[in-house]
Amino acid sequence: MISDGVMQLHEAGKIANRKPLHDGLTVATFALGSRALYDWLDGHPAVRILPVTDVNGAGVLARLPRLTSINGALAVDLARPSRGRHDRSPAVFGTGGHESFVTGAGDAPEGRSFLCLRSTATVDGTTVSTIVDAFPRGTRVTTPRHHVRWVVTEHGAVDLSVLDDAERPRALIALADPQFRDALSRAIV
Repeated sequence: MISDGVMQLHEAGKIANRKPLHDGLTVATFALGSRALYDWLDGHPAVRILPVTDVNGAGVLARLPRLTSINGALAVDLARPSRGRHDRSPAVFGTGGHESFVTGAGDAPEGRSFLCLRSTATVDGTTVSTIVDAFPRGTRVTTPRHHVRWVVTEHGAVDLSVLDDAERPRALIALADPQFRDALSRAIV
């Protein structure tokens, strides 16, 4: 997505666009912003709006050296799939570029993929952990466990791809809010 912030970075000369694909161009699948943004985009020689398959496809992204993807997550379970949307929300959209960027960055030369979330959330007035022992049956998972690499909360970051099945849950528990760590530890015993 191209936003007013991208336009401002262009105008400040902060975007070089040196890359193996679409070199010299800013590419996106859509734009959302102010009237000034749309006027700036109209006929801009350094911007292309392309089909999503040409921009966000995992195979396309994997060709970008040092690609870093940063995605938000609502929850992670100790087996490490990621939930990226609310189950109560209407199913009017898919996972967006979440899975493509996680996979593409993970497969890119020197690429890295980060899933970021707060360690707690408030649900119906109650504080709950966003790192859980297991998702309830039927939970819609955005990113499957074998694609999850780095997980980040305000308590740290861990690269799960280098850990074995016994180490992963402990590493995730260390990222949980301290008030939930004991219960999560008991769940893996």
